[in-house]
Amino acid sequence: MIRAAFIGVDRYEDPEIRDLTGAVRDATALWAVMSDSIDGLSASLLTDGEASLAAVTRALDETLGAAAEDDVVLLSFAGHGTPDHRLVVADSRACDLPGTTLDMGNLAERFRKTRARAVL
Repeated sequence: MIRAAFIGVDRYEDPEIRDLTGAVRDATALWAVMSDSIDGLSASLLTDGEASLAAVTRALDETLGAAAEDDVVLLSFAGHGTPDHRLVVADSRACDLPGTTLDMGNLAERFRKTRARAVL
């Protein structure tokens, strides 16, 4: 099975975080191409307000966390990142980046723990 999550954030709830213009388009285009091209793909698409920290974490659980030994996981994130290696999600707060963003260390740990055959 191929499990996938495509995430794109153009609009951020916090006015201190500048909005983007192409992240949702990029995530949606990748989701559409992969969904049309790969039979049996289990894929989620999270954009803007749907891409909260809780929803992104859930998507990681449903892809990396639920993967079996023969599964392949595809992950795509389009949006802001921070200089200290965090992914900025729709409900991130500039005044609390450590508490409201996805730490790349957390993501790397999920990569190490997944049973998936491959992660892209």
